[in-house]
Amino acid sequence: MSDLLERLIRAASHSGVRGVLTALETHLGVRSAVFAMGGAPIEARPAQVSWGYQEVLAAGAKEHPGDGLHVFPIKNDAGTIIAFFSVEAPGGCAPTWRRRQS
Repeated sequence: MSDLLERLIRAASHSGVRGVLTALETHLGVRSAVFAMGGAPIEARPAQVSWGYQEVLAAGAKEHPGDGLHVFPIKNDAGTIIAFFSVEAPGGCAPTWRRRQS
């Protein structure tokens, strides 16, 4: 298991969403946020990200976002979307995990 994956798992188990977002910022230098369905930010790293809920919805609607903002729905056990995880790819690097999830 990669060192980064181990750090993310540890961060999630100890600090939940806040820990994961902090680990992404610290170890990858990426900005990320989680927004509730109504548009309120739940957590962000850094504390203020430069995009809002409308931008998250627009980026989430793109089939292949390329560079920039990538959005992933967070679903409950019933499959209902309850929030959106958004992450900005650093320096034009599209995350490879985006392609694997599709």
